[in-house]
Amino acid sequence: MFDTTSELEKEMPEYTFMGRVVENQMDFTYFQVTWESLKEAGLKIQVVFMHRTCEFEVWISGYSRKIQCSYYERLRYTECPFEMCANPERNDFIIKTVVRKTITTDAPEVIIAEIKRKIVELEEYIKKYQRLETTER
Repeated sequence: MFDTTSELEKEMPEYTFMGRVVENQMDFTYFQVTWESLKEAGLKIQVVFMHRTCEFEVWISGYSRKIQCSYYERLRYTECPFEMCANPERNDFIIKTVVRKTITTDAPEVIIAEIKRKIVELEEYIKKYQRLETTER
């Protein structure tokens, strides 16, 4: 396995990466990515490796279930280009996207480039949403 976190940190210095990888009861392993405005909003991006499928996913999650449910309620009626969770009380994400490059068929640098692209796509979506929310107040 290659060191995804180190490679992404080199390529994306404007982001803050969690210094460790976390396992979740062997269903998935993940690390967090954030930037100041996302953190202030109570949100985080997680780069997740799904053990069952050997695929990476990129999620936007809340730092707490309360924050996650609040964002879910605000986003669930928007036109979202990503998969939205079915139940924010039970899922660990609000929205997610699957990385279509896999460790079984693609080179590490191709996978890292795809993860980076997905992080940026989620960032653009959530920033657009945050701008809309600010103008509606």
